[in-house]
Amino acid sequence: MTKVWFAAALAAVSASPAYAGGIDRSNQSIAPLFEDGNYAEISFGSVNPDISGTAAGSFSGNMVDSYLQAGAAYKQDFSDRLSFALIYDQPYGADVAYPSGTTYAFTGANAELRSLALSGILRYKFDGGFSVHGGLRA
Repeated sequence: MTKVWFAAALAAVSASPAYAGGIDRSNQSIAPLFEDGNYAEISFGSVNPDISGTAAGSFSGNMVDSYLQAGAAYKQDFSDRLSFALIYDQPYGADVAYPSGTTYAFTGANAELRSLALSGILRYKFDGGFSVHGGLRA
């Protein structure tokens, strides 16, 4: 029963959208592939969520830790029809940390999930505004 409560609490405290079980942080965008001309971008973010709750009358305190988010993308046109994008992101993550010293059911429990992804995507443009794209992700 404790595992069920912990899993439910972990899903409930995610500060991310409800994609991929609530742990999706980047939405894995391929938007750089559609930029005009050659293109590069770097992004950094700091997230400081504050999520708390109660269970059986006990206050949890802030249940999530702050985290940093980074990303980068480079797009190269090989011709007016063929282009390539290399995209780095951190698509999934979770930082749950219940503070110690409370009477909350999960006091002192924590969980951390980190991921890194590198995507290589080719795009071929056909006449009439139609294109096809595909690639690999590691």
